[in-house]
Amino acid sequence: MVEGNILNMDHNSAFSVRNNYPEIVIFTELAGKQTGRGTMRSLSEVKEEWVTPYMKKIKKISDEQISGARPKKSDLLIKREITQKLE
Repeated sequence: MVEGNILNMDHNSAFSVRNNYPEIVIFTELAGKQTGRGTMRSLSEVKEEWVTPYMKKIKKISDEQISGARPKKSDLLIKREITQKLE
């Protein structure tokens, strides 16, 4: 998933059934076949005060670090090029 993709809550989740949608959730399963859309399953509510102290660190974590995947060389070159232009 990439930032900006749309995720929907599973319509069978307790949150949807009760029509009670928390501000922040964590999920363990992502379903769906459309690019840019997905359905979150196995949801849990997360209170903002639980994660606020960690937000600076979380924002520094890359998708590769989370997934354990190694970035492609072409992605690294593009990232380096963009970083150099910004400096």
